[in-house]
Parts: sequence; structure tokens; C-alpha cells
Amino acid sequence: MGKTWLAYELAQKACREGYTAQYIRLSQLLRELMVTKGDGRYPKLLANLAKVGVLILDNWA
Repeated sequence: MGKTWLAYELAQKACREGYTAQYIRLSQLLRELMVTKGDGRYPKLLANLAKVGVLILDNWA
């Protein structure tokens, strides 16, 4: 049982209980944060992330 699998299962359980869940690789999130900060969409991205009940950030290392 790996960390990604465990995170996926926790997200599935959260969704079954009525929460929202989003999976994103940390490297992808950091790229999106940098791009949106440069083009003015940064506040909208942060607002969208804040709406997610369970945010899974994978591949930290």
C-alpha cells in the first residue's frame, strides 16, 4: 500500500461523505501558482483551491 493509493482512498471516502476532493502533483500546483500570479488569475486559483474539501498534494520529493 503506497502513499498515493492511501491518499486516493481517503479522497474517495471524503467524496462518499459529501466532501469535494482534488488531486494535484505539487510540481504542477507550483507551476500553476507561478503562471497565474503573472497573468492575474492568482486570486481566482486560490479561491478555487480554498473551496476544495480535501486537497491532495502528491510527490513532494
